Amino acid sequence: MLQAKSAIVIRRRFERACKSRILVLFWLFAVVLAACSGAQDPQTADDATAEDTETSTAEPEVQDDLTPLTIMPVLSIPSAPIWMAHDQGYYEDVGLDVEMLLFPSGTTALEAFRQGQGDLVGTGDLPGLVYWATHDQETRVIMSPAFGPERFSAVATAEIQAPEDLVGKTIGIREGSGSEYFAQRYLELNDVDEGDVIFANLEPGQMTAALSNKDIDAFFIWDPHGGQALEALGDTGVHELSTATGYMGGYSMISGREAWLEDNEETVLAFIEATERGLDFAQDNLDYVGEYAEREFQMDSELVASEYGKSDWLVTFLDEAFFEEMSNLASWATDKGMIEEEVDIGSLVWDPVLDLDDRSVQP
Repeated sequence: MLQAKSAIVIRRRFERACKSRILVLFWLFAVVLAACSGAQDPQTADDATAEDTETSTAEPEVQDDLTPLTIMPVLSIPSAPIWMAHDQGYYEDVGLDVEMLLFPSGTTALEAFRQGQGDLVGTGDLPGLVYWATHDQETRVIMSPAFGPERFSAVATAEIQAPEDLVGKTIGIREGSGSEYFAQRYLELNDVDEGDVIFANLEPGQMTAALSNKDIDAFFIWDPHGGQALEALGDTGVHELSTATGYMGGYSMISGREAWLEDNEETVLAFIEATERGLDFAQDNLDYVGEYAEREFQMDSELVASEYGKSDWLVTFLDEAFFEEMSNLASWATDKGMIEEEVDIGSLVWDPVLDLDDRSVQP
C-alpha cells in the first residue's frame, strides 16, 4: 500500500484587533496549489516560507483575564462555525483565548492529540470513535457540528463509470478515517471485493495531484477536496462517481479528554455557546464564510458556499440517528480489527452536552 508523504507544514499567524490568536497549519497545501493553480515560483515559495516562519515567532499580546483553550479542528467545511466564532470574537466574549491548529484530517489531528497536544480535537465519526475505543475510552464527544453524506465524494477518472470498473485500480483513501469507511462500504454494497483493488494511503491534499499524475484512478474523500478536484480536472473527464448517501452518515465530531472536560466544565460550555453563535453567524452570512475561507485558507469562495449547503448543522443536537450510526461504525470497526472488542457507545458523549438540546436523546 502506498503511504502518505511527509507533511509540509506552513505556519501563519493572523492577529485580530482584540489580540486573539490563530495558528493555522497547512499540511501539504503546496500539493493542492500545484494541482489547482500551477507550480509556484521557487524563489517566491522560499520567500513566503521564510516570512511565515519569521511572523509565527512573534507572540501577540493576550488579555490576562481570558482562559486559554487550544482546539485542533479539521480544515474542512464543518469547522465553519468554529472559524466564525473565532473571527467574530465570540470566544473572547465568553472569556476564552482560543488558539486553532487546523489539520488536513481528523486522523492526523489525533496523532498530535495522542502526544498531548490540544484541549479539544476535531475528527470525523470513524477516527473519533476508534480513538475513544482504543484509548481506554478517555475521550468524550462534546459536539457534532455537522452531518452530511453529500459532503463526501468518490472522484474518478473518465475510465471509471461504475463500481465494477474499480477492479484492478488504485483508490486513494486516508486510512482510519471516514474516507476509508466510505470506500470500503461502497465496494462492499456494490459487490466489489476489496482485495481486487489497491488502496493508496494519502492525505486529502495529495489526492487531486495523485489523480492528475495517474498515480491513482479514484479517491474517496470529504469536502472540499472532491469539489476542488472536479474544478481543477473536470475538463479531463474526471467526475464524481458517487456521494456517500446510502453508504454512511458523515458526522463530524469535537472531543476532549474526559478528565480535562470535568476539570474545565465552564470553559467547555462557554466554548459550545460561542460556537453556536458562530454557526448562527455562518448561516446568516454565507458569503462572508466563503470570503474568509478564500482569504485564510485559499479555498474557492463559491465552492465553500456550495459545499456548506450539503451539511445539516447539529452542534449539540445528538438524536437516535447519531447513536445508531455510532453503533454501526463500532460494529464495522470491530469486524475490521480496528477495535478489538465490542464497545458500549453509551459513554461516548460527555453527559452535560445531552442536557443542552431538548431534542437530544440518552443513548
